[in-house]
Amino acid sequence: MPNEGGDSDSRLRLVRRIVARELEPQALPGDDEDLTRAGLVDSMTRVNILLALEEVVGSPGLAAHWSDSRPFSVNELATYISAAIPVAQETARGDAPRADDSRTREVSIVGWGSSPGSLVFAAEEVDRECGFSPGFLRDRTGIESVRRASRGENEVALATRAAQSALERAQLSPADVDLLVAVSTTFLGFPSFAASVHAHLLLRETAGAIDVGGACSGLIYALATAGTLLPIVDGRAALVLASEVNSQRLLGFDSPPELRALFGDAACAFVLKLGAARDDPPGGRLRGFAWGCSSTSASALRLSWPAVGTPTVEFSGEQLAVAAITHLGRAIDRLTVMAAIDLTDVDQFAFHEPNPRVLRMLCQRAEIPIEKTPQTSKTWGNVGSATCGVNLCKALSETQRSHPATIFAAAVGPGLLWGGAYIG
Repeated sequence: MPNEGGDSDSRLRLVRRIVARELEPQALPGDDEDLTRAGLVDSMTRVNILLALEEVVGSPGLAAHWSDSRPFSVNELATYISAAIPVAQETARGDAPRADDSRTREVSIVGWGSSPGSLVFAAEEVDRECGFSPGFLRDRTGIESVRRASRGENEVALATRAAQSALERAQLSPADVDLLVAVSTTFLGFPSFAASVHAHLLLRETAGAIDVGGACSGLIYALATAGTLLPIVDGRAALVLASEVNSQRLLGFDSPPELRALFGDAACAFVLKLGAARDDPPGGRLRGFAWGCSSTSASALRLSWPAVGTPTVEFSGEQLAVAAITHLGRAIDRLTVMAAIDLTDVDQFAFHEPNPRVLRMLCQRAEIPIEKTPQTSKTWGNVGSATCGVNLCKALSETQRSHPATIFAAAVGPGLLWGGAYIG
C-alpha cells in the first residue's frame, strides 16, 4: 500500500541509496553534510548524482539548475525533488479513468508455472567439469547445484511444461490464448521459438506468436509487450514464456569456464488476462514498467558469431557483477517512485540473479531483506531470461492472500539492458 505519512522518510532513503552508489566505497555521511565542501564528491560525481535523481523522478533539468551556492547534501537533494515526485507518480500510475472505456482494461497475471531441466549437477561436479579446484563454484558464487536439460529436453519442451502448468493454475485451456510472447536466447533455428511453442501447445491459428529479445532481461520486456498488446487486440488471455537450455549451447564452443559454470536450464510461463474478474487472485495486476540500456557496461559480456569459425566470448565476471547491482538498483529506484511506496512496503522482489553472491550484495546495498527475495540460482544456477520469471512465480505464490500484494521484478541483460516491472 502507498506509504501514507512517510513520504519524507521514503524520499530521504531514496536519495541516500542513489548517493551511496556514487560514493562507494566511501561511507555515506550525515544527511546535512555538504558533500562538496567535505571533498566527498567532485564535479563529475555531483553531476552523476543529479542525473540519477532526474531519471528516477522523471524531472529533467535538475543537474542544469542546481545552484552552486546551495548545500549539496542528502537533505537538500530530498527537499529539491519533493515537488517532482508526485508529478512522476501520477504520470506513471495513470490512475485517471478513460472516458472511452466501457469496461476495465487492466491486465493481470492469473496463472504461472516453471519447469527446470530434469538433471541435477552438484557444484562439485561442475568444478571437475570446468577444471576448477574443489569448492570453487560454491565459494565464489554461492551456487550449490545447477539444473540441466536431459537429451530429450530442449527449450520448447521445458516451455511447454511450464505453460501447461500456468494454464492449469489460471483454469484456462490453450484455446483461450489469443497471444503468445516468448523469450529464448539459446533457441537457434526456424521456425522461431514462439512459433515452435505455439505448435506444441496446439494454439489456435488466430493466436499470435511473437519472439522478444533482451536475454536475461527479456522476461520484463515480454510482459510489457503482452500487457500492452492484449488490450489493443481485445484478446482474452496472453501467454508469456521464457526458456533457456544453456548447457547444450555453452558446451558447444570454447566458452570461458567461469561463464559456463554459472548456467542451468529452465523455463517459466505466465498467463495474462484482460479485465480480470473480481474473484481472480489479488495482487497480479501489471501496473507499470521501467527500463533502459547502459552501453557503457556492454563490454562486461559480449558474444559474437563470425561468418567462419566458432563464436567468441568476452566475459568479465567482476565488472558484470558491479554493473548488474548498479542497474538493478536503478530499476528499483524507478519502481519505488512509480508505485509511490517505500521499499519497506514491497511484499516481494523477483530479481534476475547472476548468482547468489550478487543477489546478497544487491540486497545489502538496497537494504532489502533477503527473506523477501525468492532465490533460484542457488540450486538451479543462472537460468538466463527464466531466472527473473522463476522468482516471479515464487513471489506470486508467496503473496496469494486476502489483500493485494506489491511485487517488484527487475532484471539485467547484456547490452547492458535493464528493466523492472511493478505488479500489484
